[in-house]
Amino acid sequence: MTASVIAPTNVRDEEYYFEDGSLVILVDSTLFKVHRTRLTKASAVFSDMLSMPFSDCKDAQPDGSSDEQPLLLTGDNTADFRGLLWALYVERVTLSCPCIASSLPSYSAHDLTAFLRKDGHNAKTKCDLLLRLCTPAHKYAFGNIESWALHLIQDFLDCAPHPFTCDVQFTTDFLRAAHLCGASVLELAANVLYKALEAGAVDPVGIVLASDTFYIQKLAGLAYYRLMTQGIATWLQITSLSDAHRTRLLAGHHNLGVEWRRLRESVCVPRAHASRCCATTWARAWQLATSSSRVRMHDPSNILELIASMRDQLRELLEYDVMTPATQTLLLAPLPERCNAALLQSNEVRLNHATDWYKQHFAAFFTPIGPNHSPPQYSLSSPGGLHMLQDISHENSFSVRRRVVTTVT
Repeated sequence: MTASVIAPTNVRDEEYYFEDGSLVILVDSTLFKVHRTRLTKASAVFSDMLSMPFSDCKDAQPDGSSDEQPLLLTGDNTADFRGLLWALYVERVTLSCPCIASSLPSYSAHDLTAFLRKDGHNAKTKCDLLLRLCTPAHKYAFGNIESWALHLIQDFLDCAPHPFTCDVQFTTDFLRAAHLCGASVLELAANVLYKALEAGAVDPVGIVLASDTFYIQKLAGLAYYRLMTQGIATWLQITSLSDAHRTRLLAGHHNLGVEWRRLRESVCVPRAHASRCCATTWARAWQLATSSSRVRMHDPSNILELIASMRDQLRELLEYDVMTPATQTLLLAPLPERCNAALLQSNEVRLNHATDWYKQHFAAFFTPIGPNHSPPQYSLSSPGGLHMLQDISHENSFSVRRRVVTTVT
């Protein structure tokens, strides 16, 4: 930051060159004239910089005193700095951080939701602006503005339905800005992106690329999984992916395929009832579900879709009378209502738990197997369960009719 003589190419900014301003700043070739007190109240860096004494020469002019003697800021982007001034000067702004109102008295607090949802079709533009100003805000210690901008973005991305899809550039910039604010803010940003990724509102490529710098295990694992399920043809077309990224994707595809083949041979026997007939019926239902066309249509590595299909298939087998089309005989022996309810409850609880467990541990599956690493394994079976059922290829097609429940009085 040094003095600079005005050049013919330097132009005054149309929006943030105030005639009554007291400080001229040069960014690239754009001149901004702002109010010194606003900057010094909001920024520790500007406060220290502008309080330093200048030359003892009586004819010397301090940096920032005129267009010919501006305060030169190096390494900054004009659009980013203009965004910072927008945050500094906006009079009607929503605040997610009440502390900003005290540090910047010119602000007036308004409803956050109204601000974010107004002109919803401009959501991406607003978030891009907020994200851009984070870089100079951090550099010049506009701490409250930086925190305010990131919280606004996070609150916006938490809206349902998501107003826009986070592309690669937005995702990487968002994580980088959050990282600058510290571990706690980065964790909050990662949680917001995780929810958006689950909803399909984030391009997983951005998170995969950002994971090289900001490795957030749970978020990176889900991003690799989402990208893997798009297929190898997609990976090859994405030029920004490195060989290391593709190696991880291939490792995850292999490891999850192996995990599913192991998992489908386990039987999730409910703890709620120990009757031998119930365990046998459940083992049969599990066997039928794993071999059904509805489940087998999915790639073996797409384990979340496989578990979801298993959940639906098992529920159907227990709630309906399932019969073979040829003989019209029941595939499952009828169960007492209380036993059936216990099995249905176990189905939901166990498979929901399995889904959550895999989401937590995806990152380990996308690490190539080596002498010091092998992927974890999830077990659906209780200690007394039945194990290692063989696949069956027949009885994949069957007819379904509604179970009739009669009440005996």
